[in-house]
Amino acid sequence: MREELEALEDNGVWRLIKRPSGSNTLHTKWVFKTKTDAHGYLERLVA
Repeated sequence: MREELEALEDNGVWRLIKRPSGSNTLHTKWVFKTKTDAHGYLERLVA
């Protein structure tokens, strides 16, 4: 997940800002798909 956030920052498409007072935040979650090799071992997670 850290790599994904760093990639977004590096590409200039995401930045962290202070929340303005009186505003509401949206709750989010990361959803990953698993990629496995031919033997069923976890190869990587894809966001």
